[in-house]
Amino acid sequence: MPKIYHIISYCIQALLWFLFIIVPFIGDHPLSRHNKDLHLAYALQHLAYFIFFYLNYFYFIPKFLHKKNLKTYLIFVLSAMIIVYFTNILVDYNIMNLKRLKIINAGRIVPVIQVFAVSTMFKLLIDQIEIALNKKILVEEKTKAELNYLRSQVNPHFLFNTLNNIAALIHIDADRAEQAVIKLSKIMRAMLANEKNRKIALEEELDLINSYIDLQKIRLNEDTQLDYKVEGNFRLLSIEPLILINFIENVFKHGLSDEQSVIRIHIKIENDKLILITENKIATGKKDDVSGIGLANVKKRLDIVYPGAYKLAITAQEKMYKVELEINLAWIK
Repeated sequence: MPKIYHIISYCIQALLWFLFIIVPFIGDHPLSRHNKDLHLAYALQHLAYFIFFYLNYFYFIPKFLHKKNLKTYLIFVLSAMIIVYFTNILVDYNIMNLKRLKIINAGRIVPVIQVFAVSTMFKLLIDQIEIALNKKILVEEKTKAELNYLRSQVNPHFLFNTLNNIAALIHIDADRAEQAVIKLSKIMRAMLANEKNRKIALEEELDLINSYIDLQKIRLNEDTQLDYKVEGNFRLLSIEPLILINFIENVFKHGLSDEQSVIRIHIKIENDKLILITENKIATGKKDDVSGIGLANVKKRLDIVYPGAYKLAITAQEKMYKVELEINLAWIK
């Protein structure tokens, strides 16, 4: 349990003890009068309550009750309650110089039961809160580990596809291949810089997309129609790094062919919402074995980082493949 919860817990306990001890001194009560013997008896009796409270809190409940050893727990608790009860009776008899020892005293039994009840309820409540917090921490750690794993998959997949493009260029045009390597170097540096960040500026993500599109333009033929535009004010907004690049990558990966190709990439910012629309003509031919990694990856990351804060629609009609993604960038997890 975080330290702050322990501090709050002990502050509440201190307040309860303060009220428990101070209330009898308020108003016309014998304790409000100056009587050393009465005050001494009161202090010793409450010391017994205090010891019983924390004996149950720190030892009996964790040692027996939490381990399902109910019988042993009841034996220890009842024994402690009897000891506290008779301690209080003996304190009254000896310090207050009572003429007879009154064994049955309801006025002494009630506080013992109250201390036991508060101690037990308080401990069980704190333990339940701690269990809930630990479960939450475990879920968050698992989610964080999964997200880091998914992020680590982006670079190799992206690199694999881009290197294939550069390899094809080397034998066709060495100068264009060199330009492609420079572009790739810039993109990889940006990826490595943002690898561990929770969020990056949307402007950085768009710069990365621009560099990637510039890289892809090198391999476009004259028959390819590329329609790329960004609209809206994207400054002061942040986004999960590399969350858009997979969609951009898929447009070029699956939309280019020897025939006339159509590629549309529209990015729009409206009231802290990012809208990405991509369209490409479905190319015929064999796809590589890892073609599905990027899309499956980004869907999982969207579920983790923007649960309930994004909409994703993918349609394929009349040989056109369309992706519509909407993300609420103002959403904070």
